[in-house]
Amino acid sequence: MFFNLLYLYALLNIFDSPRTTESQQIPLDKKNVTLLEESVVRGKSVKYKLRWIIAAGLSFAVSTQLHFLSFATLPVITVVFFLFNRKEIKKNLGWKKILLFLGMIFLVYLPVFASEIITHGKNTDAFFAAIKSKPSHHSLWKNILRDFRYWGQNWFLIATSWISKKASLKPVIIAWFGMIIPGLLLAAKFYRAEKNSLKKKFLLLSILWFLSYFLIYIPISYQIRPRFFLPLLALPFLFIGLVAKYFWEKNKNIWKIPVITVLAIMLVGNLYGTYLWFKEIKSAQKK
Repeated sequence: MFFNLLYLYALLNIFDSPRTTESQQIPLDKKNVTLLEESVVRGKSVKYKLRWIIAAGLSFAVSTQLHFLSFATLPVITVVFFLFNRKEIKKNLGWKKILLFLGMIFLVYLPVFASEIITHGKNTDAFFAAIKSKPSHHSLWKNILRDFRYWGQNWFLIATSWISKKASLKPVIIAWFGMIIPGLLLAAKFYRAEKNSLKKKFLLLSILWFLSYFLIYIPISYQIRPRFFLPLLALPFLFIGLVAKYFWEKNKNIWKIPVITVLAIMLVGNLYGTYLWFKEIKSAQKK
């Protein structure tokens, strides 16, 4: 999860511009927008971009090595993100920066390449064999239904730490109609209405993050395990934040009461779940 978050955060910062402290203090009105943009310190801007490009390359390489699904999804997220922001690519990326990004990936992958040479490609053969073994023989419709169910179960688990002893659909329904669908719709709504470029990109990445993983899980939906959601641990809370923001900003204060209540339940649930987890670890050590 950490390296996924670091990569997406670095991607946002690559398409952002640092500003001096003085420029940040200037009120944002029509008269000084141009002044704000012109106050970027060029020397700091270059260093700012380079450090995030290095961070993006390193985090991309580590994340794609740790989990096959990140190996499949992060390139897709990156390409689609670039397509949406193609007008800014020339300003924020040049061939030198792209080479630096690829160089960081190559550096982290050097041990992998060395291992492939020593083992005569056995790791690659095992990798492709694992890919072939993942897809199930169920119909596409059954895979989609199972994908919907597992996403609902695991999002509810992440948000509340509650595990149902029975095969109930209630957590699935609550997760989809209380978090996932509203979160997606609000992310799209805020994306269209947002004027701040960086916030707009953040919303876009949130949508791409969800869609890429959800779609790639469909062929392997019958092999999904809870650990498959480790790269997505932060995403349910982002969607919950969007839903909470929407109701919190309504004019009527009555909406704030349910928001506080739901967030409090989630907090207590996660604290209690963490307590039980550590208690179980402690008891296992005694045995």
